[in-house]
Amino acid sequence: MAQKAGSQITVPGDGVLIVQLVRFAICLEMDLSRFTLPEMSWRRRNGLMIAMVISCALVMMVWRANGPYYHGRSLINWATQYAEAKDGSTEKVKAQYAIRAMPRGRVLSRLVNFATAGADNLHRPKIGGIRNWVIDAAERWNVPNRYSKWLEEQPLDDVAVAGFEAMGTNAAVAIPKLVAMEKDETYELTAVRCLSGIGPPARQFVCAALTNADELVRRWAVYGLPNVFADLEPMFETVKPLLHDTNAAVRQTAIEIVGYQQDAPDLAIPLLCEAIRDGDTSDVRSAGMLLLRFGTNATRGFAALRHVVEQRPASLEASVALSIMVKISPDDAVPELLQRCKLPNPEDRAFAVGLLVHCPNKPSEAMSALRKAALDPNKDVARRALSFWNERYKRLYPNGVPLPEDPTYDGRTLGFWLRQRDGQGEFP
Repeated sequence: MAQKAGSQITVPGDGVLIVQLVRFAICLEMDLSRFTLPEMSWRRRNGLMIAMVISCALVMMVWRANGPYYHGRSLINWATQYAEAKDGSTEKVKAQYAIRAMPRGRVLSRLVNFATAGADNLHRPKIGGIRNWVIDAAERWNVPNRYSKWLEEQPLDDVAVAGFEAMGTNAAVAIPKLVAMEKDETYELTAVRCLSGIGPPARQFVCAALTNADELVRRWAVYGLPNVFADLEPMFETVKPLLHDTNAAVRQTAIEIVGYQQDAPDLAIPLLCEAIRDGDTSDVRSAGMLLLRFGTNATRGFAALRHVVEQRPASLEASVALSIMVKISPDDAVPELLQRCKLPNPEDRAFAVGLLVHCPNKPSEAMSALRKAALDPNKDVARRALSFWNERYKRLYPNGVPLPEDPTYDGRTLGFWLRQRDGQGEFP
C-alpha cells in the first residue's frame, strides 16, 4: 500500500537517542549553572541533572515501546481500534490502512512480541514489570476500581491477533515465527489465532491445529477456516470430520461455521443434515436452528429431522427435531405430531399438543386429536388443549357461547345482556 510522505512519525534509532540525551544533559548543565541559586552545591545540581536525564530516558523508552506510530497513534492504539470496530465500518478501514502504512518489518516484529507477551499473561499473570506490580498491589490493598482501572489495557494477545488480521497476507513473512510459537503449549493458542488472521498462506498450519489435543486450540482453528480457504468446497471437506469430534464444543463450532455459509446451500445443508442425524440434543438444536437461516432451502433438511423423530421417538432429540419441523413446514409436521399425541408418555403428548395448537392449518384429524386431548387424564395435556379451545371459542363467539334455545335480542344472547348489570345488580 502506498504511503503518503510525512504521514508517519519517524522514530530515531538508539544511537541518535543517546546523542540527543547527551546534548540535552550538557545544555541542562549550562542552564542550571546560570539560573540555580548560588548556594546550591554542584553535587545537588549534578544530581538534579542526572535525575532529569533519567526521567527523559524513561519517557523515551516508554514511547518507543509502544511504537511504531502513524499520525501520532501507536500500533497498539490502531490495533485496538481495528479489533473493536464493526466489520466494514470506516473506523475499521482506517485502522487497517494505518497498520499497513507503518514499516512492515517493525510492525510484524512488534506483533510477534505482543503475541508472546499476551500468551505469557494468560499462563503466568504475574510476570513482573512496574505495571503488573502496581496492579497486583492495587488488588492486594483493595484499591477502589475508580482509582486502579486506568492501569488496565487491551490484552496483548488480542492486539496481536487484530494486527495480523489487519495485515492479512502482508504478514506471511512472520509465519515461521508463529509456527515456532505453535509448537510451544504456552503460545499455541495465540499462534493459531494469529495464523488464522494471515489468511491462505497459513492454511497448512491452521489445518494442522485441527488435530491438536487441546479442544480450545481446535475450536479456534475451526473459526479460522473461512479466512484461510478461498474456496468453500475444500473448506467443507476439511470441517466435515469435526462434526463427529469427541468434544461437544468443537462440534458446535464446526456446525456454526457450516451454518453461516448461507451463500452455499448445496454444500452446507447436507453437512447440517449429517449433524442432525448423528448428533446429540445440542447438535440437533444448533444444526436445526441454523437450517432455518437458509429460507425455503431449509425444507431440504426436513427428511433428516423426520429421521431423528422416527429412529429416536422417545428421546429429547426427537422433541427438538419436531419443534424445528413445525417452523420449517407446519403442514408437513402435522402427521408426526398426531403420532406423538398417541404416545404413552404424558410429557411427549403434552409437547406434541403444544406444537399442534400453533400450526396455522389444522386438518380434521388434528381437530379430533385436540378434542381427545382436552379429555386427557393428564392435567398438563388437557390444559394445553383446553386453552386452545377456549381461545377458539372467544374468537368465534366474542359475545358468549350460544346455548340451545338461548333467546337473543339485537343479535346478542341473553347471557350478554345479563352481564351488563352494574355492581349493585341494576341495569343501566
